[in-house]
Amino acid sequence: MATGPFWPDCDMTLTPTSPPEALVAAASAHPGVSEAGEWQGLSGGRTNLLWQVGTGPDSIVVKLYRADGATPLFPNDPAAEFVALTALAPDRLAPEPLAQLSGTFGHAVIYRFLEGTAAVPDPAGLARLLSRVHERPLIASLRTVPSGTQQLLRQSDALAALVPDALPRRFADLRQHLDRSEPVVSPDPKFLHADPVGANVVATRHGPALIDWQCPGTGDPCEDLAIVVSPSMRLAYPGGLRDEDIPAFLDAYPDPDVTRRYRKLAPVYHMRMAAYALWCDATGRGGGHAAVTLELDAAEAALSPIRTG
Repeated sequence: MATGPFWPDCDMTLTPTSPPEALVAAASAHPGVSEAGEWQGLSGGRTNLLWQVGTGPDSIVVKLYRADGATPLFPNDPAAEFVALTALAPDRLAPEPLAQLSGTFGHAVIYRFLEGTAAVPDPAGLARLLSRVHERPLIASLRTVPSGTQQLLRQSDALAALVPDALPRRFADLRQHLDRSEPVVSPDPKFLHADPVGANVVATRHGPALIDWQCPGTGDPCEDLAIVVSPSMRLAYPGGLRDEDIPAFLDAYPDPDVTRRYRKLAPVYHMRMAAYALWCDATGRGGGHAAVTLELDAAEAALSPIRTG
């Protein structure tokens, strides 16, 4: 089970077997937790700490949010996660939320364990899953995610400004080219997961669902497509789509206007992810030169049809 934005730790971590006593006391006040049984740390967390309480289909997850878990691109908001789970669980798109907690331990959310398997997502199934999320009614309290050429360029510039001495010449050249390109404007916003990496997709008996909703938002569906396609995100989270799966994923997304817009915006999204990878590397969160190179290569490849078209 992955939890988190992107390279907050260099390696996947195991949640400690023993949770904070104050958290256990607060969670045990909820009937479902007190009756569930033993707490077991869940592996795979990159940002937050998770415990499975009990076993089987009636088990429960307690998720404890790290105060320093947010990054410049991926928030870590327990209230937003609870709101998203509440909206999406009835349609089996997300786990069922049970309670929010706060105390000396920080902030936590309790939800039902989503029984299923983590596997390389089916490209068409993932595309349909995201489309179902995007068609859900908007929630006013969720953050607005930057969209469209100009907002994405400003977001990229803000990330680059955090690591000005690390920017390679290729990044500067790409930024100048994109500044001269015809801007793409995004339409009305949609409901977004905003971190739909392969590790956050669970195959259940009811179909695929998404976990780890700590950074949802509203914006262009292209945002979710961009995270799925991002080579640096796929490097950080093994188990996502392979390079050869990307065309099938984009072709399977039900709204062709979205995929056409994504292809126009792809160079900007890849440049943004290159800037983010640079920040992650500079702050010791991993990724390194390989992640930056992958995103810049992808940006230049996405520009080629535009330059020759």
